[in-house]
Amino acid sequence: MAMRNLVEIFRMNEEREDAGFDFAVLKALLRARGGSKEYLRLAFDWNRCDIAKEMFKHSNINLRDSDTQALMTRALLERENRVEFVALLLDKGLVIEEYLTVKRLEELYQLHAYKSLIPALKRDQKISYKKDILPLIKKMMHSYYNPPTVTGDTFEKPYQELLIWAILVNKTEVTEYLWENASSPLSLGLAATRLYRSIGPLAVDPSDTDECCRLADLFEKRVCVYLDSLNSLDEKVARTILETPCETWGNLSPVDLADVAMTKDFMSTSYCQEILEERWNGKMLHPSHWTVFLVAIFPFLLLTRSVPTFKKEMNFRKRVTSFYTAPITKFVVTWISLIAFLVFLSHMTIYYEVEVGLADICLHVWLVTMFLEELRQMFIPRNKYETVSQRFKDWLSSFWNWMDILALIVMAVAFVLRFNTLDLQWTFDLSRNLYACACATFWIGMLRMYQSSQKLGPFLIMIREMIWALFWFLMVLVVFIVAFGIATVTILSPGRSVSALTLRDIFYVSYYQVTVGDWSMFNELTESEEVLPSTLDTYFYSVLLAIYILIGNVLLLNLLIAIFSSVYSHVEANSMKEWKFQRYYLIIEFEDTPALPAPLVVISHLYRIVGWIINKTYNGNSKVKNLQPSLCEYEQEAMDDYTQDLKKQKENSDVEQLRVLDKRLQSLQDKIKDIEEEQKVLVKKRDKQTT
Repeated sequence: MAMRNLVEIFRMNEEREDAGFDFAVLKALLRARGGSKEYLRLAFDWNRCDIAKEMFKHSNINLRDSDTQALMTRALLERENRVEFVALLLDKGLVIEEYLTVKRLEELYQLHAYKSLIPALKRDQKISYKKDILPLIKKMMHSYYNPPTVTGDTFEKPYQELLIWAILVNKTEVTEYLWENASSPLSLGLAATRLYRSIGPLAVDPSDTDECCRLADLFEKRVCVYLDSLNSLDEKVARTILETPCETWGNLSPVDLADVAMTKDFMSTSYCQEILEERWNGKMLHPSHWTVFLVAIFPFLLLTRSVPTFKKEMNFRKRVTSFYTAPITKFVVTWISLIAFLVFLSHMTIYYEVEVGLADICLHVWLVTMFLEELRQMFIPRNKYETVSQRFKDWLSSFWNWMDILALIVMAVAFVLRFNTLDLQWTFDLSRNLYACACATFWIGMLRMYQSSQKLGPFLIMIREMIWALFWFLMVLVVFIVAFGIATVTILSPGRSVSALTLRDIFYVSYYQVTVGDWSMFNELTESEEVLPSTLDTYFYSVLLAIYILIGNVLLLNLLIAIFSSVYSHVEANSMKEWKFQRYYLIIEFEDTPALPAPLVVISHLYRIVGWIINKTYNGNSKVKNLQPSLCEYEQEAMDDYTQDLKKQKENSDVEQLRVLDKRLQSLQDKIKDIEEEQKVLVKKRDKQTT
């Protein structure tokens, strides 16, 4: 044979991965033509990265930059998974910084926008990176996003931009690879989680929404595992990374970024909780609430160097400043002030007087200072990246803030009603009742202070979930109450005239019967009518009442008990994680809270205004730098360990699956042998019987 070296033998009985017929064909072509670029594209079309690797290994394939960039674009845009080709092209010399230009990124967005779940990207108009993509990312990140540095036409962090592109256009196959190769993967992983959580509500199909939630949870798990890799290398460096602000993501540290991303699992890790505990204690060393309470009541204890204990030695002035600016101290001082206010308010409410005295004026001045503090929390951003609208939305998201502002408004209305010039008695009675309601609301708001307790905090979460469950239950209960109330009033009150009391009777009779079993309303209903119900009415009502008791007192109330039991069981399993996440809001709230409580908070407000003016006049805008290069290198080293562990887990998982499969096949073979032996025995018996 003249050209035996061009003959490729294909053995069908081989079970190796690279022994397929397509591999044999391409290998023969590779031998015949020396591995030209056309056959590399053919390997790409067949999605055989192993063949492409073989071509690069055994032949000299000279690809121009334009060729590799074209293949890279195809690998990114292909519907099927081409992650291995992306990695191969980068290994063979493709420079990602030169490849990803602003123009090419806009082209990638344009070509793959049809698959995006974001309606704003699904349009026929040309997509602009600066006008369309950057505002979209900033909106999804709640304004905590700095546009990247563009040098000429290239990006400083190309992997980050490609990862964001893959998330926005729903190219989920390459997200993990891009994240593993990007710089600052801890912050970037949390940002990716936030982007997926923002895309979910925008999706039209509910299945797409569920898929975004799944991908967000998947990224959160990856970040948690990666955090373990960071901590296993060096705990101190890992802690430094967790506390270091990242300029790209609004100068937020990974711990603060976890709040934006709503990553409860990440926030509940021991690493984050240790950092939050230190932020809560300030410069003090593990102070208890009782210690802080005693020092707040008796400030002269700061003269001693034992109560409280600080992390390092400092003079008296610094001890006082460090103590009163610590969030735990602000919390305790606020708690003391709130108790004093509630006692004062309760006294003024119980011993209510029509005439306004000096005590009333002092009380309402106190309330005005509390209202000013609420306004500060509503509209004054904590940093330059938080917008006023975002600050207001965050304020509205807290149930306790709603209670505070509601109580303040009710108190203001009650105070105004006391100055009626017509001397109407009902206005004074209404004012007294509003004072009572506001006082009760303030006392219920006292539960907010229990959030700092590890034992009481989870109970608040359970109560909140049960209130929501009760709300939906009442939507069902009100239908039965109205149905039975209308039937009851119709049967027991024949000939009733039009009256506003009818609506009261419809709800009162059925509601009090089903909730507390109060039958007095039935007697009042029949005795107040001139025309009594007939005997037939009584029979009808007896049957109706029996049905209502079965549904209301037996079925619905037991259903409510079952709902509460289910909610309690579900919340109890995640209550500690939820409490740890909610505790973060308590810490950042009191980090931002003035040191002086109401009514002295006005002094702190004036001090902040003067400080803000001085800062704007002399200091200007300060910038926070990104992670130091040494920390970035450390993160990359931890990422290498993370990827190696994943490979080992995958290999072990594959080996375990093969072992289980082999065991099942062996068991199946044994059963087949047993069946064959049984058949042989049956055949022998049949032969004996025939003979």
